[in-house]
Amino acid sequence: KLRDEDDVRDDPRLRGLGDIDATAYAGFYATYERDWFELSGGVATDAAGKDHGTVVSLDAMANFNPTERLRVSLGPGVSWSNAKHNRTFYGVDAVQAAASGLPQYTPDAGSSEVRFSLSAIYRLGDHWNLGARATAATLQGDAKDSPIVADKNQNTFGVFAAYQF
Repeated sequence: KLRDEDDVRDDPRLRGLGDIDATAYAGFYATYERDWFELSGGVATDAAGKDHGTVVSLDAMANFNPTERLRVSLGPGVSWSNAKHNRTFYGVDAVQAAASGLPQYTPDAGSSEVRFSLSAIYRLGDHWNLGARATAATLQGDAKDSPIVADKNQNTFGVFAAYQF
């Protein structure tokens, strides 16, 4: 589950809002690269009918290679979410409002996030890469205005290893 109402580790402000089950997504992702510039975009939609809706993303990155094995990328991005996605993750319907004490809230579709990302990938050899990515994101529009949201800043950091065929 993405949100488990009975899990004590979840924020107590989510009590009464119900669970959000995990789902499978279907999507399309494309990247255009020219010299140091990269433009990527994607569409992901809930393929299992769990009311996760659809999210569209677009990112523009500048890529630099300070060494032969190291690639550094940075740039802005934006996401748009449809009303179904925003209502599942940021909405409060009448039943949830009565159970949680939060005001009823019905978000519409729209821009849901702007972000700036910085990543580095180090090529260990012919097939293995190590990397890290940090993203500073801010919720936008109806997502930002939801009574569920405690902090409009949604920053993430991750490290990864990748095998390239």
